[in-house]
Amino acid sequence: QLSSMIAHELKQPLASILNYANGLAQLAKMGRSTPEQTGIAEKSIKTEATRANAIVDRVRAYAKHEEGPLTELDLSDVSHKAIRTFTRNALTPVAVSDAIEPGIRVMGHELELELLTLNLIRNAGDAVKDVADPLIRVTLRRDGGKAVFQVRDNGPVVTDAVLEKLTEIEESVKPEGLGLGLAIVKNIVNLMGGKISVRSIKGIGTEFTVDIRLGNSDEEKQY
Repeated sequence: QLSSMIAHELKQPLASILNYANGLAQLAKMGRSTPEQTGIAEKSIKTEATRANAIVDRVRAYAKHEEGPLTELDLSDVSHKAIRTFTRNALTPVAVSDAIEPGIRVMGHELELELLTLNLIRNAGDAVKDVADPLIRVTLRRDGGKAVFQVRDNGPVVTDAVLEKLTEIEESVKPEGLGLGLAIVKNIVNLMGGKISVRSIKGIGTEFTVDIRLGNSDEEKQY
């Protein structure tokens, strides 16, 4: 499970690093590179390399059962970051709309929250890859003492049998690792004492919902 998690999560940042490096080499070969372009690419490569390193560190911590205490984090910022990462690295253009309430804070680990939000958006992207007008809708809102994060796609309706497997999230039901991504999501949600659910609506698509308890400072604002 750990080796699968490493392979699944490192693939994206390593692919991004390779793309930026190839882009720099191509610009240099054509004599069109500028200091500004080089600076942007270097910054992006460093960001993705730092992310890959953080993933390795977290997986090592999992192996040693050293997850560490949960800290209060801004899920709104993490959600925006996940959307930017997905949009930047999507192989085919996908429209992503969002309705994210600002300043929603929850208890968790920063990398885990990034993996949770990004995996759900990636899975939605995979679901709409053959749709004529692909659309992903990401929402985040407060509901009493919890944060509700939802990702909806306009892909094909998922059968009840597949929905049951997705709810269990114990095995892959798509060829490109959907089951693995959801297994990671479920583990993260469980660590934070949250809940994940999925439903498929005819004519609309599939929607994943994650409920997470608000952080202490955010919870106090509700009263």
